[in-house]
Amino acid sequence: MESVSQLSGVSLSTLYDWVKDWNEKETGLAKHQGQGGGAKARLTKAQKQELKQSLDQQDFWTTGAQSG
Repeated sequence: MESVSQLSGVSLSTLYDWVKDWNEKETGLAKHQGQGGGAKARLTKAQKQELKQSLDQQDFWTTGAQSG
């Protein structure tokens, strides 16, 4: 967990809280699959396809700040 904390920039206590919440709520992909939730999609199927094609052309992806 410590390496995940360092890599993600999320505190160790927050990670443990998330794991605890996950386990207490009996969440599982099979249990909640297909239930949806959240807001409706704002992109049409054509827009999603166009976005996917554009993103597929990217050379690299990162979720953290670039060093150097």
